[in-house]
Amino acid sequence: MDSEHKDETNEEISQSSEPDSNDDVNQLKRVAKEFWAWVLIQKIPLHQWIQALASVALLVVTIGQLVVALSGSSQTDKLIEAANKNAGSADSFARSAWAINWQISQSVEKLNEQAGQLKGNVGQTGRLASATEKANSNVVAADRPWLGGEFDIKDFDLNKEPAFTLTFTNSGKRPARVDFAVMAASWYATFPFNPEAEYAKVGTEPSTSILVPGARTRLNAIGQTVTRDQLNRAEGTYPLRTFFLFGKVDYRDLETNETHFTHICIRYMPKYKTASDNGFRDCVEYNDAR
Repeated sequence: MDSEHKDETNEEISQSSEPDSNDDVNQLKRVAKEFWAWVLIQKIPLHQWIQALASVALLVVTIGQLVVALSGSSQTDKLIEAANKNAGSADSFARSAWAINWQISQSVEKLNEQAGQLKGNVGQTGRLASATEKANSNVVAADRPWLGGEFDIKDFDLNKEPAFTLTFTNSGKRPARVDFAVMAASWYATFPFNPEAEYAKVGTEPSTSILVPGARTRLNAIGQTVTRDQLNRAEGTYPLRTFFLFGKVDYRDLETNETHFTHICIRYMPKYKTASDNGFRDCVEYNDAR
């Protein structure tokens, strides 16, 4: 019998070692019943009985709230634990996201750096191409045909008919095709405003010729007899007049077909005339080429 009692005691101890909210409620019921039996035995008056009943009810409610609070506290602890786990997971995810974002930013930075280097290389290549093109253009320009002009004057004296020769020489490195060459001469107060109109008076027909490097083309003309009146006006008698001799050549590069021209002009200045000097000097205008 002692062993059975001992087993029951152990079972009760074992059962009591596991807290259960149902046991608390049953114990509360037993306390209420004992309290009710004690009230009946003591023959407490009605109003005291009512006060006691209210106290019991308050006690029951309080114990119930305590049980609920204990149960809720357990659930709350579980929720807090779950929240902590979620927070840890969120923190781990945030750290992973930060690491991924950092790696992406590093990759983007490297790509931008490579793009900058590529852009610099493209710019340098463009500059080299431009420099090469300019150098090639300079070579082409250096090798182009160049036609220069030179006048030769004879018998520009009183009562003589002067003779004029205009020679154009190709001093360039490529052949030139001459499209038009003309010469004009007359007495003017100043260089004519529209030389082309003066050329039209000459009535020279356009002619085409090929000038290889070093080759020449010549224009010849005979002027009117020089009079005393013309020489006096050239020397300062009013109205002042002097003799202008000018010409041009239009030509093109035989290789590139690029067009060019040369203008040339000289004028008579009596103060420079001597036995060995015909007195002609370059004009201040119309001596140009392209």
